[in-house]
This record gives sequence, C-alpha cells and structure tokens, in this order.
Amino acid sequence: MTWKRFTIHDSKYHSGVDIYDNLLHKVVIEIHTGNKQINRLIAKAALRIIEGKL
Repeated sequence: MTWKRFTIHDSKYHSGVDIYDNLLHKVVIEIHTGNKQINRLIAKAALRIIEGKL
C-alpha cells in the first residue's frame, strides 16, 4: 500500500474543494470558483504540480 501525502476533500465550510496535507495535518490549498466540477479539475491539476508529476 502506498501512502499519499496530499488528498482532495470537499470543504465543510464553503462550497469549494480543499487539498489536505496528510504529513502536516492541515489544509494547504483552498479552491472556490462557484462551480464544483471546475474546482475538482483545478484540484487534480494542482496535485499533479505539487507532487512533481507534471
């Protein structure tokens, strides 16, 4: 089983998406555009960038 440092969560406090750092135990990126599908696409792209896969 592989351990993932970053995970995508639906925010409890607003209608956006959060990228959570499992190592630091805090939210590192908040995305809120008003469109749930666009939020998810931006979050997936941001994960690829911060993980160095792009």
